[in-house]
Amino acid sequence: MLNSEPRLPNAEPRAPDPIPVAEAALNLPPPPRPGWQVWKAWVLRPHPFLVGLLAFLATMSLTMIAVLMGWNQGLQERQLRAEATAQAYYEEGLARLAAGEFEMARANCQEAWRLNRYPGSAACVAEAERLLTPTPTPTVAPTPTTPPEEIAAALLAEAQEALDAGAWEKALEKLNAVLATAPDYRPDRIQEMRYTALVALARQLLEEDNLEAALFRLDQAAAIAPLDDELEVERQLATRYLEGINYWGVSWEDAIAAFSALYAIAPYYRDVQARLFQAHVAYGDLFAEQEEWCPAEVQYTEAVRLILDAEVEAKRTDAAQRCLTATPTPLPGTEPITSPVTGPQPIEGFYVGRLAYAAYNTEAGGYDLYALPSYDPRPIKAASYASQPTWRPDGRLLAYRNSTGIAAVVPEEGVPLTLVSGPGVAWPTWSPDGQRIAYAVQDATGWQIYVAPGDGSAPPRPVTPGWAPVWGPQGALAYAGCVVEGTVRGICVINPDDPAGQPVPLTADPRDTPVSWSPDGSQIAYMSDHDGDWDVYVVTTGGYVYQVTNDPASDGAPAWAPDGSLIAFVSDRDGSWGIYLVSPDGQNPRKIVDLGTTYPDFSSQRLSWAP
Repeated sequence: MLNSEPRLPNAEPRAPDPIPVAEAALNLPPPPRPGWQVWKAWVLRPHPFLVGLLAFLATMSLTMIAVLMGWNQGLQERQLRAEATAQAYYEEGLARLAAGEFEMARANCQEAWRLNRYPGSAACVAEAERLLTPTPTPTVAPTPTTPPEEIAAALLAEAQEALDAGAWEKALEKLNAVLATAPDYRPDRIQEMRYTALVALARQLLEEDNLEAALFRLDQAAAIAPLDDELEVERQLATRYLEGINYWGVSWEDAIAAFSALYAIAPYYRDVQARLFQAHVAYGDLFAEQEEWCPAEVQYTEAVRLILDAEVEAKRTDAAQRCLTATPTPLPGTEPITSPVTGPQPIEGFYVGRLAYAAYNTEAGGYDLYALPSYDPRPIKAASYASQPTWRPDGRLLAYRNSTGIAAVVPEEGVPLTLVSGPGVAWPTWSPDGQRIAYAVQDATGWQIYVAPGDGSAPPRPVTPGWAPVWGPQGALAYAGCVVEGTVRGICVINPDDPAGQPVPLTADPRDTPVSWSPDGSQIAYMSDHDGDWDVYVVTTGGYVYQVTNDPASDGAPAWAPDGSLIAFVSDRDGSWGIYLVSPDGQNPRKIVDLGTTYPDFSSQRLSWAP
């Protein structure tokens, strides 16, 4: 059922509806000022000399752009060649080191470091230099007539003693001495012992956070025999992490590229999220120092998507305003344009995080998925023929249901990854650490909830009968359709990691559908039509229920704001479907997104709000 292979987005058979936009984004800019009309008229009046000058400047600009593009492409090609050359030197250094040719090993690894600071090359140089100084010291002192095999046997015995004692570096030193004394003495046994010592030493170095040295030892071990899956993954992650470190403070653009690639596949690896955040901020600060406000805003925006920080948000807001109010340099003899260039304004009351929602595409006959940032009212289309969105807790990866199962996507990149495939799969939800995903499957016997690793590394595990699971921040799983003592109840919670865990009922009506946990894990927002129409309710983990909305129209699909201050929900209360914000006490509801007049299967939809 699980599959980690990437999938292409479903093709759209017909042109889609216009992208649903926030109401606040529909404000039109003010009409041009009279001064601009006069300036434009002067510019558009025929001026032969000016036209010739502009043509010359345009030609020179195109030439310069072509030169710069060629120079940039050449720079990238040179960088790729340097990386490939550095890797070749490093691999040759490992081979020389294994053969006991320490001088050549040092020279090769030094060149790998000089060319590209290749991960592991510094540790390789240090190891070669260390091995150039010691001499074999076997327990049995050799004499001029002692055969090399006898010396090698004594060294091998010492290496075995070191292995048994967990002295991995000493064991490697003795084994290297065996290779130097008698290269053909029991080669298979020597390599087996070297592999054992290298792997054990690498694990120890990983625990000590010495990634450079650990990667070097893993590379040495991999040259002897394949690593197990766990260590191979660790090796690849450490390589990417060190690539980012090597660019740190030297090239923020390259550091961001390296850490972004790592974060996309392992967002909780060491401090990669904090590193990526800091790199975006530093790059934004660099642009701000040069008064390049638009690219500075881009970097600050990427930073606050990772970690919501008040200081960086203030920088982003300032850069955005400066970017919007930038004015062009007028031609000589003309009046400058003093009116600011206005752009989309933030949605009133929507100040935090990103809201994911589905909007029905009447032309295509299915739902499209969108992500709406609080800092920009222009939604990002994340997927076609998709619904039931759920953000990973870090707010970067968005999982959803489609026609083949469950997929996930980074909305800005738009390349989906299939997480679960099969018929009847729905209601995805992420674990608090973002490593696992729970979902429900409907078959001939009813609904069943499963839990599986998000990377597809293990088969799914059944948890309990039920549907609409929602994973809470403290590890509990809320769901609908539970049966307690032979009676179908409403919302229950269960510990999915306790094989003997029993469901704890919170509500009694089978029509109650849980949708979203409060950020502190003390309350669950849900939807129910037990009084004849759909409304939004909240139940505490102690079983206390209160009603949030009370309108004759359909209200549902609630989602808590990341800071707990608001609840978003879907409603058709004004005759057209839309997304509303309301205080948890039901006060001050206001519409922020128009979803159109068609919203099929309303009770099976979800919103998801992430930092």
